Formats: sequence, structure tokens, C-alpha cells
Amino acid sequence: MLEPTRALLMDIDGTLLDSARAQTGAWLHVLRDFGYVVDDQQVRSRLGVGHDRILRELCGISEASPRARRLLPIREFLLRDHYLPKVSSIPGVHAAIFQARNAGAQLGVVSGAHRSEALALLGAAQLLTQFDHVICREDVQNTKPSPDAINLALSRMGVTPERALYVASSIHDLMAARAAGVPSVLLASGDWSALRARDRPATVTWADLLARWPSEPRAA
Repeated sequence: MLEPTRALLMDIDGTLLDSARAQTGAWLHVLRDFGYVVDDQQVRSRLGVGHDRILRELCGISEASPRARRLLPIREFLLRDHYLPKVSSIPGVHAAIFQARNAGAQLGVVSGAHRSEALALLGAAQLLTQFDHVICREDVQNTKPSPDAINLALSRMGVTPERALYVASSIHDLMAARAAGVPSVLLASGDWSALRARDRPATVTWADLLARWPSEPRAA
């Protein structure tokens, strides 16, 4: 039972929302329109990091460059207008989130997206009001796999790393959680192709996590 856990941390894409295909599609659409030659795997393998890293590694430009400032709002518009209406929540996530909250855990999102996009994603997942803290690109200097966003979330929660749990859906999540000293579990809905089978811990579903929380509210 995860009763000692005081904080549950996670990203959105692939964790709360089955949006990896949507994110990949929006990035491919805008990058190709701007003349960059990229393929599906190049984008998909970078989901979970910040926009700064995607732009630097695939386009060779800074997030603060004039070109990026033109590109990023268009990408977010495409994502929200064309792709997000087609996505759904990861199975079992609502029941698990509600039960963890009911059990007294603080809930935090750690996202490399800008706040406007992160809130749109949470809205699409119908979880907009369920999180105590939402850490976004604007809040930190370094995005995942840096632990900066996780450390900031823990500081705001007043929780030590060993009393938190990170629900990871990408290798970038896993690396950031390890760097922050936060225990983690690997969600089965995530992309673990970058991990060799022998190095890959067992994955879990939200239903598995639901079973590990007490069903009654924790006494204050």
C-alpha cells in the first residue's frame, strides 16, 4: 500500500491523456510546414522533454529565437484545434486520481509544456481541477530530463523526495525522477522502447495503482 506516499507527480501526455499521436502529429505538421525534414520517430522519441530541447535538437534553433516564436503558437493552435478533440484519457486514470486525492496525497503535474497548453491538455483529460500544483515550462530554467521541475513541485508541496511517487510514461520522466531521488513506477501506456528489455522494470496500469491506495479518506 502506498499510504506513506504524500505526493503523486506525473506529466500529462501518455500518463493522463492518450495524446502521444496528437503531439507527434502537431509537431510534424508545423515543422514540415516550416521546412524542416523530420520523421515520426524523431519527434515521438522526444515527447516528454521541453519544447526547448525539441527545437534545439531537431531544428537547431533556440526557443527564444524569432523563428521559434512564430512556430510555437502555430503548433499549439494546431494541437488544440485539430488534434486534441480526437484524444481520450488513459483508461482508469480518473478513478485512481480521485482515490489518491481522497486518501490525502497531494497531486502535481510536471510538464515541459507552456502553461496554456498544459491547462488545455488537463481540460481535455477532464482533470483540470484535480491537481494542487501544475509546474510548466515558465516555472523552470531546465526541462526534463533535468529534475528542476520535480524539485520545484516537491518544494511547493513541502514533501521530501522519498515520500513522493512519480508515475512515469517516458524515459525522460524516469531520468528526471531518478535525478530528483523520487521513487517511480513505469506506466504501461508509456513508450519504453528506448529501454532494453533486461533493464526495464515491470510496468503498471492506473488500475494497479488504484488498488494500492486505501479506499477510505485518511485521517488528518
